[in-house]
Amino acid sequence: MKMILLGPPAAGKGTQSAFLSEYYNIPAISTGNIIRNNISEGTELGTKAKGYIDEGKLVPDELIIDLVLNRLKEDDCKNGYILDGFPRTVAQAEALKDNNVNIDKVVEIVAQDEEIVKRISGRRNCKDCGAIYNTHDMPSKAGDKCEKCGGELLQRADDTEETVRKRLAVYHQETQPVSDYYAAMGNLVTIISQDKVYYCSNVESAWCKLMISIKSEQELLKMRRAGEVVAGVFEVIQSEIKPGVSTAHIDKIVYEYITKQGCTPSFKGYGGFPASICTSVNEEVVHGIPGNRILKDGDILSVDVGACFEGYHADAARTYPVGNITPEAQRLIDVTKESFFVGMKQATAGNRIGDIASAIQQYVESQGYSVVRALVGHGIGAKLHEDPEVPNYGIAGRGARLQKGMTIAVEPMVNMGHYDVYTLDNEWTVVTDDNSLSAHYENTVIITDGEPEFTTLR
Repeated sequence: MKMILLGPPAAGKGTQSAFLSEYYNIPAISTGNIIRNNISEGTELGTKAKGYIDEGKLVPDELIIDLVLNRLKEDDCKNGYILDGFPRTVAQAEALKDNNVNIDKVVEIVAQDEEIVKRISGRRNCKDCGAIYNTHDMPSKAGDKCEKCGGELLQRADDTEETVRKRLAVYHQETQPVSDYYAAMGNLVTIISQDKVYYCSNVESAWCKLMISIKSEQELLKMRRAGEVVAGVFEVIQSEIKPGVSTAHIDKIVYEYITKQGCTPSFKGYGGFPASICTSVNEEVVHGIPGNRILKDGDILSVDVGACFEGYHADAARTYPVGNITPEAQRLIDVTKESFFVGMKQATAGNRIGDIASAIQQYVESQGYSVVRALVGHGIGAKLHEDPEVPNYGIAGRGARLQKGMTIAVEPMVNMGHYDVYTLDNEWTVVTDDNSLSAHYENTVIITDGEPEFTTLR
């Protein structure tokens, strides 16, 4: 996750960046800290920055950009980071783009000017112990004295109402255009901060997408029912998967079964997908479209299916032999399935997504196969695809922390050859780059206090 947090002073960026840093286990980086650290370490860039500061001048864009780019090359940034307070100008934003720094999400926290003035101008600092109070929402019980040490409470020069209004004017003139820049690129999320409570301004694409949904028991009941139906699909189609059968025939059976169970097929119409299941044959990894293709003896068929019950989804996949297949193909299917359960040994509350991902990768590669990198698992619930992403490769100890009530779809996609893939001209079907066989195994998983629960397994 590579993220930018934008917003005026005292809008709440610091609180949110700290939360997200812990949640995703990635560093939160501010330009102020970068500059201070470089100055204290006596780096060449830090010395240059100190010269400007000592003269009472602003550190120029070019120098700040160099400082930030250097920071992003450090080891702790390899798996993502949060830029808090950078970029402040469109020139800085363009510099990121020019240096191939790709940002996943840009979050703008918006607060009313008068609310910001109130928050900052009410701030008071103890001159002796440094304790911070606020006359509006956290006053000292000792009046104008520190309740901890009795020291005098003072207002900093840059916290006066006049200074705050000047800072806001600069923000609106220089930094507000940055949000317009990212909005034009299509990856801006706007959050409304009001009395330190945060609201999505666009429920479909805003803050909720950065937050992992913890399901209530009522929601889990609906997901379990959807999972029962998906599990039933695999029982129904197993005897139908044989030489001479078309993939369209299997899709028809699935559609009729899901609808008779009081559910709707999650995939049909999703992003324009035309069928109720994905049928991927041999070198096809995922998203194969059912049609007139006739299954042949020796093929392997991956079936991916989702069902929705009262607004909540379940998603799962299996790879089947068609007739008599080679021992090599059967081993690929077996290893893919086993890799899921190896990963599930790490699916306990308190662990991280990276623990699952790393376990799957290590097992698959130890068997001489590769895990697809371009496609990942996902959170699931009221939407078919939610945060977090669940890769099948990665580093243990990284990624979102697992919590009781989280629901994820874990889906190893394993290639007999290299992990590179590409998409066919139909803009759906993903195939192996080297034409090697691929297998797929997936279940919807509920994180609990103990062993994970699989809604799509009977």
